[in-house]
Amino acid sequence: MPLINDITDAQYKALAGVNFSSFKNFLVSPYHFVYKNNHPEKETDDLVVGNAIHTAVLQPHLFDRKYAVAPKVDRRKTEDKLIWNEFVASSAGKTVLTDEQFNLVLACSSSVKDNRYFKGVFDPNDELYVECAGNCEFAGSVIKGRIDLFNKTKNIILDIKSCKDFPDFIQMRRYAENRLHYMQGFFYREIVNNNFQLPETPTVVFLYIHKKEPFTIGLSQFGPLYMDKAECELSRALCRFENCKVNNVWPEAQTSMIPTIIEPYGVDTDDDSGDNE
Repeated sequence: MPLINDITDAQYKALAGVNFSSFKNFLVSPYHFVYKNNHPEKETDDLVVGNAIHTAVLQPHLFDRKYAVAPKVDRRKTEDKLIWNEFVASSAGKTVLTDEQFNLVLACSSSVKDNRYFKGVFDPNDELYVECAGNCEFAGSVIKGRIDLFNKTKNIILDIKSCKDFPDFIQMRRYAENRLHYMQGFFYREIVNNNFQLPETPTVVFLYIHKKEPFTIGLSQFGPLYMDKAECELSRALCRFENCKVNNVWPEAQTSMIPTIIEPYGVDTDDDSGDNE
C-alpha cells in the first residue's frame, strides 16, 4: 500500500504492524514489550514539546487546532478563575502548553526552519510526504512507521528529534547507538523502499535540535555499516518476536547467574561503615 500522507493518530493506530517505538521494548525483553503495551506511560513534558515542535515545523496550519497556550493566572482570584474556566472550555480536545513550553517550541521550530539543510529537504517544489506512514513485511513480520518527512524527489527520509544534550558528533553517535536511532532509521527505509519500489535506497537523516540557546542543530546520516548492522539485528529480533507470538510466551531477559562487580572510581572500597543508619 502507498504511504498515507498527513496521517491521523487514529489511522496510524489502526495500521497493521509493529512500530519501532513499541518494538524497542522487545529488544529489552519480550516480557518488557508485553508489560509496556499493557501499561502505557503518561505522555512526558519532553514528548509534548517534541510533538509540538514537529507540528510547528511540518504542519504549522494545524498548530492552533492541536495546541493551546495556558494563560498565566492566579486561580484563587475570582477574575482569574473566570479567565481560566473560559480557557478550559475553549481548548477542549487540545494539548495544553505552558507559556515556557510554547516559547521553547517557537525558538526550536524557528531554528529548524531557518536551517539550510532543512530548507533543501522541505522544498515545496519537490514531491513531499509529510507526517506520513506505511507498513511492509520484513523478516517475516509486518512493521510500520510514522515518518516525519520523505522527499521523494531527492530520495531523503528526514526525522526530527529534540534533544537536551548538545548535538555534537559524539552525542549524535550515542543517540544512534544507545537510543537505537539507526534501527529506527532502518524501519523507515524499509517501509519507504517497499512502498515505492525505488531504484535507489533512500538516504536516512536525523536532525537533532538542541532545546537550549542558541538552539543548535546537528545532522546525522546513517551509512551502510549502520544499516547492515540494523538489518542483521532486527532480522534476528523479529524472528524471536514471531516465535513469542506463536507460542504466546514472553520471557524476561536472560542474564548471567554471576553478579556483575561494579566499583566506583576514586572511592575507597574497603570502607566498612555500612549503609544502615
